[in-house]
Amino acid sequence: MTKNLNDDTISQILTQAIQYMDRCEFDKAIVELKQGLIKDPRNVAFLERIAICNLELKQPKLALQTFDEILSINPNSWRVWADKAFMHLLLDEEEPGIEALERSLKLNPRNGHDWELLALAYIGKEMWAEACDALEILLQLEPNSAMAWYNYAVCNFFMENNEIALMAAERAFAIDPLLNELGKDWIEIAKMEIEEYRENEFLIGIIAS
Repeated sequence: MTKNLNDDTISQILTQAIQYMDRCEFDKAIVELKQGLIKDPRNVAFLERIAICNLELKQPKLALQTFDEILSINPNSWRVWADKAFMHLLLDEEEPGIEALERSLKLNPRNGHDWELLALAYIGKEMWAEACDALEILLQLEPNSAMAWYNYAVCNFFMENNEIALMAAERAFAIDPLLNELGKDWIEIAKMEIEEYRENEFLIGIIAS
């Protein structure tokens, strides 16, 4: 009887909190949800809604604290790891953002969106090889992603893998011709560098002979 009564009380608290959230009364919702946590400290449904309320109130640090609380209860929630990663990246906290994304992808390796986000985070830190690794996995999952092919091309360009860069760029442009304009400057540089390399190889061959 006591358990049923407690379950009913928790259900009522959650219902009331959701009503507050529907009315955009997020402060009141948080107060209600925290009352619920007194009765059930490991209630993930309460914690998830507290995180949402903190985001709506533009309090990302508090939302991150709540994500950490959820992960202490359920460390295998790839979705919460992904939400935590996204929040860190929004705050320009790249290292913990990348770490959280990697944890999320270990749990859910077929999430193309998170592979793309991880690649972009690596690109932001000029970690070209790591970005390429992430993009290669993304392209296995989403082979028709023009932006993935384009970003893969750019990463290879910065690593001076010009032939791979041009090949990937061609794939990107075939899928989305509008990307041509975005890449025209570096593509000209890549073509010039390939031509210079071939000329040097030719001259070396002549001298050697």
